[in-house]
Amino acid sequence: MSTTLLTVKTDELTKRELKEFAAELGVSTTAFVNLVVKQALRDRRVVLSTTFEPTPICKLSCTAQSPTTHLAATLPTRIAKMTPSPTLIRS
Repeated sequence: MSTTLLTVKTDELTKRELKEFAAELGVSTTAFVNLVVKQALRDRRVVLSTTFEPTPICKLSCTAQSPTTHLAATLPTRIAKMTPSPTLIRS
């Protein structure tokens, strides 16, 4: 199989982190990129995810609880505040 060169522009930090991450997986940066590209082409999709990072306001209001627990606990109250009272609904 013949190969061709694919050039990707990125900043130095991203390049260094990618190289370190690929090394942790035991592959080269080139092999890692090829694996990701081939998987995307095979599956015809890209899955991107991130961990939950609370905003500064949430950090202040979620001191004793985890952000997801706090959100679940306060969700009914938040929804009730958003629902208009029956007296405000006119037919």
